[in-house]
Amino acid sequence: MIDISSKIHEALTSGVEWTTSDVKDLLQKLSEQIKGSCVDWEPGDEEWGRVLSLGKEVAFVSAKLSFAIIHANMFDRSRNPIRLGVVCVFVESFTEDVILVDRVLLSFLGSRPIPEGFAQNATNVIDIWYATV
Repeated sequence: MIDISSKIHEALTSGVEWTTSDVKDLLQKLSEQIKGSCVDWEPGDEEWGRVLSLGKEVAFVSAKLSFAIIHANMFDRSRNPIRLGVVCVFVESFTEDVILVDRVLLSFLGSRPIPEGFAQNATNVIDIWYATV
């Protein structure tokens, strides 16, 4: 299990100024690491930008906080494109229920309340994305 609550708290309290330009830059740099991948994000309209490879998500970058969830097997960490101050969580699956998260902290990544009972047990990255998008 991976508890991401402390990572969200770290991003929330980091004092990093997180701009639309920063989000675009990180998404582009992540996309450049995977041949044929693309960026999916509408600034001002979506809470998360995504990097897609063959139609599957390989990275999510928050538009609200300096926070990213990245598929560990898809990126070469030695070519780290992550700028200083961005809090990253690396996971091996976006669909397995291996993520623990505090619902209140999770709400800072979205623009609407997180449903009561969400993530009382383990959840997955895709469900977190849907709950906060």
